[in-house]
Amino acid sequence: MDLLLEERELLPDNRGIRRPAEDSLPHQNDSILEALKILEGIEREKLADNARQVGDFFKSGLQQLASKYPTVIQAVRGLGLMLGIELAPQIPNLPGDSSKTQAIRFAHLLHAAGLLAIPAGAQIMRFLPPLNLRQGEAEEGLKLIESVVAGLAG
Repeated sequence: MDLLLEERELLPDNRGIRRPAEDSLPHQNDSILEALKILEGIEREKLADNARQVGDFFKSGLQQLASKYPTVIQAVRGLGLMLGIELAPQIPNLPGDSSKTQAIRFAHLLHAAGLLAIPAGAQIMRFLPPLNLRQGEAEEGLKLIESVVAGLAG
């Protein structure tokens, strides 16, 4: 479905995000205006910058854990705060139902430790914290992850 946009209604800094034209469908106007408000908030609060900075810190910490515990974490991937770890194959001390994937069993351990993470495949754990995550909160998360990983590494 097409949406009519007017060039003359650029946001103040002319980023190229255009507001919907008056004659476009009313329900689309509301949705687009709400999306624009969200994007403006992300920009105003510098959440993209925060995601890069705290994400780099978090990723570096995960990479250090991968180096320290290669029998548990095989690789770290991601960008900004969208990060994941690839679990090593056949983690020896991983508890839980062996008919479940390693990622599911690892997720249960993280949840029990107080960290929310999502399995994304048989060997991948995905971390997707909010864009306003602070470095101190990332440090706390890394400590929780390390407590689980260290327990598995023996």
